Amino acid sequence: MWALGLFVSASTFAQEEAAEATADAKRGYLLEVELPITAKGGETIVATLKSLADKSAQAGRRQVVILQLGTRDGKADGRGTELENSLRLARAIGSPELRSLRLVALLQGPVRGHAVLCVLACDQLIVTPDAQLGDAAIDESAFDETVAVMYESIAGRRGIFPQPLVRAMLDPDVELARVARVDGSQEFVSGEQLAEIRAEGQNLQEEQVSSSGQTVMLTSDAMRSARLASHRVSSAREAADALDIAQLVEPNAVEKMTVTTGTLIELNGNMTAAKIRRLEANLAAPQNQESSDAWIVAVDSPGGSLNDSMRLASTLSIVGDDGRVAAGWVENEALGDALLVAAACRPLYVHSEARLGGPGAQNLTSEQVRQLREAIEQIAGDARRPAALLEGLLDTELAVYRYTDTKTGRLRYATESQIAWEVEQQEGPAERWEKGARVDLSDGLTGAEAVELGLADGLATSLEEVTVAIGLESPPQRISDRPVIRAVEWLGNRPFLPMLLLLVAFMTFSMEISAPGLGIPGFISLVCFSLFFWMSFLAGTAEWLEVLAFSLGVICILIELFVVPGVGVFGLGGLMLLVGGVVLTSQTFVIPRNPYQYAKTAETLWMVIVACGGLVAGVVLLRLLLPNTKLFGHLHLATPDAEVVERREQIVDYQHLIGQTGTTITPLRPAGKARFGEEVLAVVSEGSAIADGEPIRVIEVHGNRIVVEAES
Repeated sequence: MWALGLFVSASTFAQEEAAEATADAKRGYLLEVELPITAKGGETIVATLKSLADKSAQAGRRQVVILQLGTRDGKADGRGTELENSLRLARAIGSPELRSLRLVALLQGPVRGHAVLCVLACDQLIVTPDAQLGDAAIDESAFDETVAVMYESIAGRRGIFPQPLVRAMLDPDVELARVARVDGSQEFVSGEQLAEIRAEGQNLQEEQVSSSGQTVMLTSDAMRSARLASHRVSSAREAADALDIAQLVEPNAVEKMTVTTGTLIELNGNMTAAKIRRLEANLAAPQNQESSDAWIVAVDSPGGSLNDSMRLASTLSIVGDDGRVAAGWVENEALGDALLVAAACRPLYVHSEARLGGPGAQNLTSEQVRQLREAIEQIAGDARRPAALLEGLLDTELAVYRYTDTKTGRLRYATESQIAWEVEQQEGPAERWEKGARVDLSDGLTGAEAVELGLADGLATSLEEVTVAIGLESPPQRISDRPVIRAVEWLGNRPFLPMLLLLVAFMTFSMEISAPGLGIPGFISLVCFSLFFWMSFLAGTAEWLEVLAFSLGVICILIELFVVPGVGVFGLGGLMLLVGGVVLTSQTFVIPRNPYQYAKTAETLWMVIVACGGLVAGVVLLRLLLPNTKLFGHLHLATPDAEVVERREQIVDYQHLIGQTGTTITPLRPAGKARFGEEVLAVVSEGSAIADGEPIRVIEVHGNRIVVEAES
């Protein structure tokens, strides 16, 4: 499979337009050749080169095309390449149709087998420190003279690799030496030629390159010292600088890699070690390894763990080595160290209003970023991102400027120290780089700005657009994980839900402690608190310390209410532990130190205020609603009114006698006694005396004083 500039991004188009607008800007193309070479891959690259050659001929100038071969780890070194496939490509490279192109081979690592033939066919060779070249017959059982003739013919067209060296790469019986003659010239010679030179006494110095029994394998130092390689660089960008190329872009004539199935990886909430470990385990699962050739990494995170984000980013940046596509998608935010994960994906699509980089959940210091600079540059190189911009978005104190190459017109973003170091290493003129304005990275970048600066590859408005852009025919399946965990993580990222859970939890908790024995409010409170802490655990903001603080707070409040009421120590301490547990559960830091953390703290404090409001609301609702419920109304002790209290406090109560009739048993002058049914009571007449045996009626009752009148 060939990874030949898979995607043409919006930033690339912007760079091309800028190059066309600048007369002295020079453009080159990069084609990444995946080894071993296959028939289909060879046909694809030949078609691409012919398309570029036509454009170059129309433009009236010779374009530079860099063919990048090999990998740093040496896993794809060319062994297994069939001679027919390599020969077909090598002949096309040297054909008259491609004369308008200057083809440069860039070796990133070891190149063996018949893939060597394509390198011999190029106009120029550039190597990296890990590059090696040779051992062309590694897939052959024996030396074949016909194959050697083909190699010598292809190499002879360019004149870079001498015939003895080419033959020594194929024939293990050929001894190879490098000699320096008296006139100062240097050359590679075979063992037989060396014997003749010795006999003539023409050699000044000789060095054995290979002995009989093994084929030649040249290192980058050997190729550079022998002037086979024109430059020794560390990256494709440095190779472009060496070739005076301002814009190094991927050819837009190349079709996207064919992908059939995809896997959706969702990174929501804070970055934590547990979350990254779970994700890596799922990615390594056989069902995810075998059933997908494209990963879509959807990032919506404020960061939280620089080391863990770095580990995941390193994994994603080299996914292409296994023939997969790792595309990124940022709809809302990728703050702090979460930016590394997004930037490691290629291509990276962003929403125009998304926020990338800047202050996040972890307060990153300059020292932390400086310690990981080499790893950041490695990720940036693998994903072809501006390393200085990545560092500047992680370390807001780092000053990143826009520089223009006065020789080629190329634009780049770098720090003053980087430019000074490069000038010192290359011993070039310091005035080559013209310093421009500083790039403001203190608050991160919007999606549109990231595309403009080359940190993202294109804009999108939805995940569906990203799916179509990378060539997937069907929506990607989510990575294997328990559906419950995915659902809880999704709910936990809804900003209203944690606050709602706390409100209901504290409200029902206050109901339970106000009227212990109800059970139902206590159960609801327990469920809400459990969901809140579970979401926080999965989001990475909660640890066992927060759970312990919250639990101790509840215990202290219960002690204050039911064991030692009125002391106040347990109540106040429990409330502080309760609030502290909620605050720490909602964030990954203790003391806020950057704008994001300040905003998060304010959000958490509002959550606490809402929770306290829930406590008060619970008590109020309990007193308003409980007396009116049939099920629990009997548990409520209602306060009696004043009349009822007065009646209960009286020694006797004769109110029921009002209006009743009776008979006097003694004369009333005005006091006396009367009979009411079976009761004999002391009564008082209203005014005039009443004789014994007269009927009477009760007209008033004042406590134990009964006022009567004669019944007419």
